[in-house]
Amino acid sequence: MTTGRLSDDERAGLDRDGYVVRHCVFAPTEIAEIVSECEALVADLVRDRYTRRFPVGSYVFDPDFLRAGVIKVFGDGVMEYPAQTAALLNPYFDENGKPTKHSGELYFDPQRFARLVQKLDAAGLTVHIHAIGDRAVRTSLDAFAAARVANGNRDNRHQIAHLQLVNPPTSRASRS
Repeated sequence: MTTGRLSDDERAGLDRDGYVVRHCVFAPTEIAEIVSECEALVADLVRDRYTRRFPVGSYVFDPDFLRAGVIKVFGDGVMEYPAQTAALLNPYFDENGKPTKHSGELYFDPQRFARLVQKLDAAGLTVHIHAIGDRAVRTSLDAFAAARVANGNRDNRHQIAHLQLVNPPTSRASRS
């Protein structure tokens, strides 16, 4: 197995050639596992981002070489028919334009997720959430707000990606 560890001479060469060495950790896991094991998982992520060697293909990347402080979470799915798995505040419409009983699902429990975001924020990690539907966007913003209340205004740059539907009151509230 080849390692991602660079010698001091190799690092100096990269620096001399103008390359910036970036750090990231790839730690895939299920959101249910994250939320149910919140305390232990956050502790492991914080520890591992500085100490654990991660295998990727035939390489093992050294944490001194490759590291990140961002956790990506999927909050919901997609709005497109037939899946319609994005979490909405109001039900989807059927093919005749009539409301259904289906409004998509969040991929996490909002209260438990807010606690997870608080812990990640306190540990200095940035949370990046895939949230397409207006309910997922609102829930994500609520989790960010809970982290701010619990931990104060830190310099973590939490973010929501892929928004397709935002409720106007939610949009106004996000400005504060």
